[in-house]
Amino acid sequence: MGSEEPENDIISRSKNYFDHPSSPGILMIDVDSDDTEEEVIEKLGEPFSSASYVFATSASNGIAGKKGFHLYFGVKDSSDIKAAMNNIFNSAFLNGYGKAELSKSGSILLRTFFDKAVYDQGRLDFISGPVCEGFDAPVRDIRYVEKDNDIIDLAPLLAPVDASEVIEEIKRGMRGEQDEIIKTIAAKKGISEASYRSTLESSTVSADFILYKPENTPLRVKEVLLKSAYGVDGSIEIQHPLEGGLSEKTILYYNPDTLAPVVHSFAHGGQTWTLEWDRETIESFEGDKEDLAKQVGFLDTPEEAELFERHPETEAVFQMMQYTFLNDYQNPRILEEQWKYQIDLYLHLLDGKEGRYSIELKMASAKTQVLLHLILYLYSQQKTIAISLSFEKIEEIENNYNWLLSRLQKIWEAFSVEERCSFPYTPEEYLKRRHSKERTPFGELRDTLIILHTHHVIRTNDFTDTFFTYQNQERHLFIYDEALNSSLEVSLKCENAIDHLNYIISRGDSGKLDGVPIKYLGNLRKKLVSAQRKLTRIKAIKAIDIEIPQLSERFIKTGYYIDDEKVVNFIVPLFYIAASEERSLRVSREKGASALLSFKENQVGIIKRLVTTDASREVRKIHKYTKNKIQRYPIPEWTQDEKSNIWIAPFKSTGKEAVSNILRDEGQPSLSIGIINQFLEEKKPEDYGDISYLVALR
Repeated sequence: MGSEEPENDIISRSKNYFDHPSSPGILMIDVDSDDTEEEVIEKLGEPFSSASYVFATSASNGIAGKKGFHLYFGVKDSSDIKAAMNNIFNSAFLNGYGKAELSKSGSILLRTFFDKAVYDQGRLDFISGPVCEGFDAPVRDIRYVEKDNDIIDLAPLLAPVDASEVIEEIKRGMRGEQDEIIKTIAAKKGISEASYRSTLESSTVSADFILYKPENTPLRVKEVLLKSAYGVDGSIEIQHPLEGGLSEKTILYYNPDTLAPVVHSFAHGGQTWTLEWDRETIESFEGDKEDLAKQVGFLDTPEEAELFERHPETEAVFQMMQYTFLNDYQNPRILEEQWKYQIDLYLHLLDGKEGRYSIELKMASAKTQVLLHLILYLYSQQKTIAISLSFEKIEEIENNYNWLLSRLQKIWEAFSVEERCSFPYTPEEYLKRRHSKERTPFGELRDTLIILHTHHVIRTNDFTDTFFTYQNQERHLFIYDEALNSSLEVSLKCENAIDHLNYIISRGDSGKLDGVPIKYLGNLRKKLVSAQRKLTRIKAIKAIDIEIPQLSERFIKTGYYIDDEKVVNFIVPLFYIAASEERSLRVSREKGASALLSFKENQVGIIKRLVTTDASREVRKIHKYTKNKIQRYPIPEWTQDEKSNIWIAPFKSTGKEAVSNILRDEGQPSLSIGIINQFLEEKKPEDYGDISYLVALR
């Protein structure tokens, strides 16, 4: 790290130089669990069950209480190993073999009957026996087990397996304990909880964080950042940012070309963090502050907007919402002022005022409920106001659509025939949904007042006409409910983009990817490599813009066929960009990267009336490449009952099972709006007693 010289045959043991080759090889399965050899083979299933293998106890087995063993299988194509084992890992969670553990640092670690980290490029398998001083080394058990097949073909295991819902459910059950660990460690380190959580859950270290050298000498990140701005080069050894002194090395090194201090640890398969600038640190720089901000890609916190005056219709929307909570949900927790501030903002924008705002409230502030009741109110008042409402997940669209539709139908039934004539929209005509599992009904969406959709459907080149307009007129309001984290943007290190392209091209050349435009990607790779070299060699060049040829939309779906999730997340938006009208990419010295590949303009930036809700309090940077910034709408926090917290979250059980779980677990949050609807339809008070358990209070 930091001292690679490929031209002199000096390389690092990293994925930049090591990969599983497209040739026969050996698959090693590392087992550190309590499972026996036979149990592991049974859990792996075919083709492993009928394959010959070598069994060997681990080098550390029997020392200081450690145990474990390795299984070695011959495989037809080594390049399939990582994807196949990732799918087996996910399948283990779907089959009930997965679990999560909390580390001392507060990380949620996913575990199953084998170690998935060994399949990262550059990992070593120490197959020699141990050398022990003062006692005899344990006798190792190494033997060959012969079965029907000597070589395994992993190709049948390459179809992606999605276990995200199960894994997220497991993680949710650990959030409370994790929060307590974070609170304790942050206080001990003398930093904010937000700062520690950022380092724990992301690839950045904030400026107020404190690192430590091996001898426990503190290194304040703010001082490290300022030192790097003066062009300091080299590297030093430090302790792990989260776990302190470990046997695996952790280093802090500087990149003078990009002013990027980076922490890399070799623990847990390799972890990398970029030290993150903030405005206070930049202001303490003695040189050109604005030039420094531009060089490091710093984005100021959005300005704070002024609150709108109380809208005359706010009270009516609030009363509708209050009725739902008290009567339908049996939930007495009414956040009156907080809800009214949100309603004010939406109603003023619907009246024609322009602005781009972010609502930054905690989870369980009922932000989505405010939006749904706003739509109900508009319909009840027979107002034909066009809104685009984006959600992060497909299940959120389905649940909210069904919730709205059932209530819109009741309002429709209450209209007289004369009123219906003056308001000729049925609920189905008023409301449409769109997500990636459906074909886009473009014509219908253009003539639909309210669209519920996922954020990624706005990436197509014709989305301006489809999602921005209603009957050829601009929509009144665009709302992104926790969903403004993706768009027409690709943003990552240029070297990583090149790695991803190399991966796709190699898979295509070996015949493992059908339909992907390999030649197109090869030409793009050449342009990126050329741009990166120019930036590296010529310090005066700050950025290089690349225009790429237009790509047919039919190629977009081929990006989902790739078996590496990180590569898919890069290539799919890239294909959308390539199919759009403006196909500009920029390679530049930004964000502490050696170079950054990004889409320089974002169509969402032209929206004049936009609101994004963000419980994480990290305002989405969708406006980075536009002049139209997003302002923070300063709604005061609810302070009257801090101990009470409504949780509405995905839960896979039926309504009855969900409520039973809440009663058994003493109010653990586990309900979705879909479960609420289902239970309300089938509720039997004599079975469950107090219906207030329906929305878990904590």
